[in-house]
Amino acid sequence: MDTLKRSLTMNEYLDDLLEQRMLIENAIKEHVKEKTNFTGDESLLNLEARIFSLWLISLIVKDKEFKEMFHQRFCNAVGLDKIQTQLFYVQIRRRHDNYDYSYSYSIGNHHKGYFLASVMSEIIVNQNSDFSIQKTRPMTDFNIDLGMFNFFSFWFNNIRDFTDKLKENYILPSLN
Repeated sequence: MDTLKRSLTMNEYLDDLLEQRMLIENAIKEHVKEKTNFTGDESLLNLEARIFSLWLISLIVKDKEFKEMFHQRFCNAVGLDKIQTQLFYVQIRRRHDNYDYSYSYSIGNHHKGYFLASVMSEIIVNQNSDFSIQKTRPMTDFNIDLGMFNFFSFWFNNIRDFTDKLKENYILPSLN
């Protein structure tokens, strides 16, 4: 019964996803602090949590143009100017390349999900932002990686369910 559904504007849809992104960002920071005996740099943790949360939302939202709108909306929301936005995009791309590669490797075989979790641990917990999965393997703790895998699985399913509910209850904006 689409006639009973209310249409979401693009701004409302982006804002809903940004709220979910904030939940993920806060949850990953809390998870890392509580489950890993984190002793690293708090500002780096905040940055990595922010970048990871953007990636996780982008993983669910497939459309490239929409992802760009989402990232730009985020940068505007946190008050980044044009130069800061470009620098942030460089950081996003580097991390997202690692996350994308390890996620692609693990699709279809949850036993390989450990690979994605170890990349998450290397970047977020070990704060190794220069890490490249193409060049080296992560040096991480199995128990921490297991927790990161559980974290990823929970939030991936949560965001997918959230977007499915939006589709079920609203007419979502079209990019065309």
